[in-house]
Amino acid sequence: MSAFAPLKLAGLTCAGVGGTCSVVYAGGSFISDISSVEADDDSVIKTIADDFSTRLISSTRSEAWKTRLSKLKGDKNKTLDKGLEAIRDSQEKKEADLKTWCEEARIKPKEGKDSELVVKGVEDYCTYTIKDQASKVMSKNRTKPEDWKLVDEAFLKNKKESFSKELQEVWDGVSEKAGTSGKLKDWCFKKYDEPFKGKDDPVFKEVSKVCAAVNPPKPPAAKPAVAKPAAPKPEANKQTDPVNTQPQDQATVPQSPSQPAVSSSPVTSTDPSGAKQAGDI
Repeated sequence: MSAFAPLKLAGLTCAGVGGTCSVVYAGGSFISDISSVEADDDSVIKTIADDFSTRLISSTRSEAWKTRLSKLKGDKNKTLDKGLEAIRDSQEKKEADLKTWCEEARIKPKEGKDSELVVKGVEDYCTYTIKDQASKVMSKNRTKPEDWKLVDEAFLKNKKESFSKELQEVWDGVSEKAGTSGKLKDWCFKKYDEPFKGKDDPVFKEVSKVCAAVNPPKPPAAKPAVAKPAAPKPEANKQTDPVNTQPQDQATVPQSPSQPAVSSSPVTSTDPSGAKQAGDI
């Protein structure tokens, strides 16, 4: 028995109305029962899905399929598998047709006649890109220099030596004209379209770090207004003269300056004749 025989087995589990089934690609054709394959049969080979199983686009990611179809339609001069060519050149072919091609291609042998174009087609049009899996990165709609000013500044705060050689060259260009060079933007947009190879991929890690959107700093919070002290209340036993603001005792009765003072002595009157009037003493 060959030690590598188990590595060449590739199965596809499918759900049916009455149960499950398994399919193995062996010796250039599909077989339905793995028990009929000799354990030491070196003709049993791996399928394309073995290398792309964790990277294939989910059937529910409609936006990703729409983007892949648009990419395929734009690759006018690219040499493709015949099935992909038919989808590219037909105006009637939609996302569902590309999805079907990908589902069929994934169980084809990875190596063999015409497999190279199929493998390349799966990687280009059936798998996630870095942009699909990198969260919180700058949108491709953000193209103005001022959109990238804060991103450039955050990029330059990192040590140049911590980046790959390619990104170090970008660092030099950004440091010369921070916020206006556009070099980091161009690098990010280019890397967005590259195939996603896993979260441990060095390129994916760099994109997630240096292409992330940066929120502007929040303005300082306004200080609360100082409350004014309450006005003192007037005393209860005092009343205030509306003219003179000095308080006066309630028992004091002011006299009018126009009235003459009243004398307590008896009033005497002198008659021209010299006689005293009644009441004279």
